[in-house]
Amino acid sequence: MELKAEEKNTSVEAENKNNNEWKSCCFSVDRKVLSFSVAVLFSAILITFCISQLLDKTNSDDRFSLYISLLTGAVNIWMPTPFMNNNNNN
Repeated sequence: MELKAEEKNTSVEAENKNNNEWKSCCFSVDRKVLSFSVAVLFSAILITFCISQLLDKTNSDDRFSLYISLLTGAVNIWMPTPFMNNNNNN
């Protein structure tokens, strides 16, 4: 049996919609929203942990570089990449 062109397009659109949405027994969520939310949550936990360890006076100085590295790495992920606008409109 051969599908018509319109039926093929609707089935492809339905597949694309299903790929972008994850379903569970209780809810459905957009894949991109969930991935972004998990990344934000993980980064917030990491940043909070690093700051708390840096403020803790019982830690030795040799651990200072570890927590600074983790903190700057987490902040670096969220900072936009700098760029220079090459359009000269003078």
